[in-house]
Amino acid sequence: MNFDMFNGLINLTGLFLSRNNFSLLVSPHEINETFPQFTRLELSKCDLRNFPEFLRHKKQIESLDLGDNHIASRIPDWMRNMESLQTITLSNNSLIGELSPTICSRSFLKLLDLSHNRLGGKLPQCFGNFSKSLSILSLRNNSFSGDIPQFTNGNQLSIIDFGYNLFEGKLSKSLTNCQMLGYLNVERNNLNDVFPYWLGSLRELRILILQANEFHGVIREPKTNHRQFAKLRIIDISFNSFNGRVPIEYIQSWKAMASTSAEDFEYMMAIPFELKENSSGHIFRIGYFFEITIAVKGRHRYYHHIQNIIAVINLSNNKFVGEIPEAIGNLKGLYSLDLSNNHLKGGIPSSLSNLRALESLDISQNDLSGKIPIELDQLSFLQYFNVSHNQLSGSIPRDHLSTFEASSYEGNVGLCGMPLQNSCGYSSPPEHSFPSSEEESSCIFQFGWKVVAIEYGCGFLIGSFVGKIVIARKPYWSVMTFGIRS
Repeated sequence: MNFDMFNGLINLTGLFLSRNNFSLLVSPHEINETFPQFTRLELSKCDLRNFPEFLRHKKQIESLDLGDNHIASRIPDWMRNMESLQTITLSNNSLIGELSPTICSRSFLKLLDLSHNRLGGKLPQCFGNFSKSLSILSLRNNSFSGDIPQFTNGNQLSIIDFGYNLFEGKLSKSLTNCQMLGYLNVERNNLNDVFPYWLGSLRELRILILQANEFHGVIREPKTNHRQFAKLRIIDISFNSFNGRVPIEYIQSWKAMASTSAEDFEYMMAIPFELKENSSGHIFRIGYFFEITIAVKGRHRYYHHIQNIIAVINLSNNKFVGEIPEAIGNLKGLYSLDLSNNHLKGGIPSSLSNLRALESLDISQNDLSGKIPIELDQLSFLQYFNVSHNQLSGSIPRDHLSTFEASSYEGNVGLCGMPLQNSCGYSSPPEHSFPSSEEESSCIFQFGWKVVAIEYGCGFLIGSFVGKIVIARKPYWSVMTFGIRS
């Protein structure tokens, strides 16, 4: 499609060509007075190779989306002249270079998405306080380094995604100034810190991702009596070096995970904000949905929209010790629970059977012992179940749990029953006072055959002796009964 076809439409203010199946051809020539006066322009996934040159002269543009293209260059300096910009989306390109401090001149910016590029270097010092109106900030999957910026009080940030970068040092405590924050993702960086308990004061925080950093130490009980992480529904602190016991005090405070109500069902999203076009007076209400990649059901899954009734806990690949807390059974909204690859001991708590919405349970690679509680067979929504490589024993519950693959149970030499090849025998004495009906019938048979054999032998000898006497006296009985003639 040739972009020149829109030339002459001088009253055109909004153009949306995103996500179609064509290549947009933009001529490099200068624009004239007949060129549209765009305020909103969405050209994502239009096979663009460069920044459209006409943007150099479009100072009135308020919303610009050039994501999902093939732009492989630096962010041009002339973009700093686009003073009206409120939303900028340049994600999923091949942008290079560092961010210029001129980005801080965008005092009205509400959305900045530079994710999935090749940008790097340290962020400008002004980055944390350049816009009091900024709501969405995503620098995901770049090569930014240095410290996470300091955020000033009174900001409107509701989404911060710094995942898959090279940030180091400690997590900035200035994040407590982001009182509207609902989503924080710093996964796959080089952060070295203890558990950021102070994030518990953020009343809107629903998703916290600290995966694959260098967080360490014991997660101690909250230092305040106030409700901690009151709205938290998804937490992933896997692939770190946390140790000590599983933090039961925090688990008891995650009240939102206990809710299973679907009355107000919706998808999690940042607090919507309004975008007003100065030229036309139109008001657009923009909502940015939370998206996430989390490990559930044995693999990493990407969710473009997240239901507000879903709850996920991933504490895997740390150094937690002790027992699995019974209190987890109170989080009835849990969709996925992963405690694998730790040093947990003791038995599997039967309280997990209260998690009727649970679809994924992974407690493999621990030191758990005892039997698999038969109550877990009641988890009818369970689609992924893994207790492999523990020290479990006894028979596998025979209904729902026996339908999973043998790999879910391997590495437990004491386990038996379907789907494993080794069946459960009954040679050992029963644990209960009263045997089962099957065992009872077996015991009765083993004792009764001796009595029957003795009685049968005696009866046979007596019968033979009497029979000879009778036949000798009345030989015609033998003819009538057996058809034998003497």
